[in-house]
Amino acid sequence: MERFFITGLPRSRTAWLSAVFTHPEAGCHCVHEPDLSFDFLSLPRKWANLVPAGTRFAGISAPGLHLKADELMRWYPDAPWLIVNRHVDEVATSLQALKVKVTNAELAAGNFRLFKTFRQAKKALMVDYHTLSDLGVMEAVWHTLCPGVPFDAERQKAMENIRIVNQKSEADARRLTL
Repeated sequence: MERFFITGLPRSRTAWLSAVFTHPEAGCHCVHEPDLSFDFLSLPRKWANLVPAGTRFAGISAPGLHLKADELMRWYPDAPWLIVNRHVDEVATSLQALKVKVTNAELAAGNFRLFKTFRQAKKALMVDYHTLSDLGVMEAVWHTLCPGVPFDAERQKAMENIRIVNQKSEADARRLTL
């Protein structure tokens, strides 16, 4: 089973991306925000419990995933990473609409860690949040995370209509950022 990882600041469509990359017919499964408090001796067992048997490409998508990037890159050095870049002002506005108070400085610190992850990963693709609805961008992302699996443009167009509402507490937003 090949692994991949998706991360970004909170409110950067990581939940939606996990739905996009859960495509049983293509052998892809992506879990959104699993319990990230694992020790690395138990990680292979946890992977087996997170994804269905027969999965060819297994991913984790979470806004706080970059906080575990060093450990994940040691265990899965060849796994590709997708980093979604969304401007901190937009993230702050989106979080404020959910009544979550996070400062721009806190978000900027999280953004710095995202860029560090991007630089460290052997295979990484950084995309702007606003380009996720572009079919060409999503095809490039698909081929980066699930190489050799045909991109289904019609399915992708249908996925565009999905809006995932994920309400987080202030504590969750801080935990996923810093």
